[in-house]
Amino acid sequence: MKLLTSATIFLLFLGLASVSYSQVPQSERAALIAFYNSTNGDTWTNNTGWNGAAGTECHWHGVGCFSGNVGSIIIYDNSLTGSIP
Repeated sequence: MKLLTSATIFLLFLGLASVSYSQVPQSERAALIAFYNSTNGDTWTNNTGWNGAAGTECHWHGVGCFSGNVGSIIIYDNSLTGSIP
């Protein structure tokens, strides 16, 4: 039973991982890049991954994805300046 439970948990995490690694739609990528540019992303305290290759959006610092879409952007105390487009 323990082996079955471990395998089930592993498969659940594997399934969740594949969701978070999927490429977001181009319109969402464009919105993220516009957000980055309009809030001076180059000067953020942590801009890890931002403006990376297509398909990496879900790995950008503060970006949370669910089912292949951006679900959240959580960036606080990160020296953002400017306006949200």
